[in-house]
Amino acid sequence: AKGAKNNSGYMNFRNVEEKAMLEEYLELCNKNQFEEADAILEQVLESQLSRMNHYVGQYNHVLCLERNNGIPHADIEFNFDFNKHREVLRTVQKYCDVTRLPYYNYEIRTTRQDDAMMSCCQGRDALWIDFQAKADVS
Repeated sequence: AKGAKNNSGYMNFRNVEEKAMLEEYLELCNKNQFEEADAILEQVLESQLSRMNHYVGQYNHVLCLERNNGIPHADIEFNFDFNKHREVLRTVQKYCDVTRLPYYNYEIRTTRQDDAMMSCCQGRDALWIDFQAKADVS
């Protein structure tokens, strides 16, 4: 399907060139050169998309190896009722439009409800937003 190939093993979602671009992005952000930084970040995302656009395999086999090898990062993850996804995503976008966040990447995912007593998904479908930041600013 459109050049897709099955990957049976693990795959790092960031290659060496993308890591170097991301380090440049972080340096530019530290200098408050945000327009240049954003242009670099767009290049990182375009590169990742071109490599992984047709990835087929287990979602948990796409890894960020940065914690042990590369740019240390930290993250914060929020869980919301999926039925409020439009309001949540619009609020996040509105805030990001006027506020420069220290986060360079974020992930949005969903999970089905379950019946586990202490689960965030107990009795409801969930929307997750995971923001990743350079460790020294989180």
